[in-house]
Amino acid sequence: MIRKLLAVTIAAMAIASVQGVASADPAPQKELCKNGGYADYVDPTTNLPFKNQGRCVSFVNAGGTLVPVEEEPPAPVGVQFALTAEPFLDVAVRVTGLNPAERVFITATSPPGGGIVLGYQTADADGSIEVLVGGLYGSCVPYSPLTIHVGRTGADGAHTQVDSEPLVVPGC
Repeated sequence: MIRKLLAVTIAAMAIASVQGVASADPAPQKELCKNGGYADYVDPTTNLPFKNQGRCVSFVNAGGTLVPVEEEPPAPVGVQFALTAEPFLDVAVRVTGLNPAERVFITATSPPGGGIVLGYQTADADGSIEVLVGGLYGSCVPYSPLTIHVGRTGADGAHTQVDSEPLVVPGC
């Protein structure tokens, strides 16, 4: 008799736990689909973000669990310098891996502590910039050395250097 009672109790608990999982309230997950949130979750039928709120809510109502979209890390920013010295010192600067329309600045500094912003540039649609900074000091740099940097201004207003190795032009 005790064995039968124990078996019935275990069976009832198993049914209750399965019913509890099946009848879980999808409301919290449905809330994640609202106000554009659907685009932050993967539609398992396409492996892309949900296209609309209705598809996202339908998926949740059918018992689906939302899986966040995994964002790829941003591409590293690349900076290339090319230097010509005749008849004037010209520096060609190419920057890649930026966000479209992101603004960067190019500066020149010298050891006595002097520095100047040579220009601001805005990245094109593919996130790159090509600019020629020309006629810096004739064919020779009177300050030794002259260092060319590329930087960006963050949303907080802080300036950060973009180039991993600035261009150093020796003096004369």
